[in-house]
Amino acid sequence: GPGTFIGTRVQPAPRVSARATVKSELSGTWLLNLLVGVQTYPGTLNLTRQGTALVGVLQSPFGTTELNNGLIDDSGFHFVARARVEGKVVEMAIAGSTDGDDIRGTIRSEIGFARFTGTRQK
Repeated sequence: GPGTFIGTRVQPAPRVSARATVKSELSGTWLLNLLVGVQTYPGTLNLTRQGTALVGVLQSPFGTTELNNGLIDDSGFHFVARARVEGKVVEMAIAGSTDGDDIRGTIRSEIGFARFTGTRQK
């Protein structure tokens, strides 16, 4: 005969204000200005919160870099990423913080140092 089905109704998760924590504000697309030396380049940073982890994609005139295993703490977010630059693999340390719809941070690597500022894409 027909099987029986027993289950319980799943309660919807309570809605949390987007400003409730710094951590929840990170997800989204950020429009960046990358300052390298005296030159400024456009870029975008897509961040996605996955539980306690942070993943992202950094796009700039220098290429596209996948960001994984991001750390989030009271000071902001941190990634260590590897990018292929002119045929060699370069390790980069990316650190940043957000304040509402503003973002700022640094990118450090063996080939140089960059600062970035930007705003959340609406």
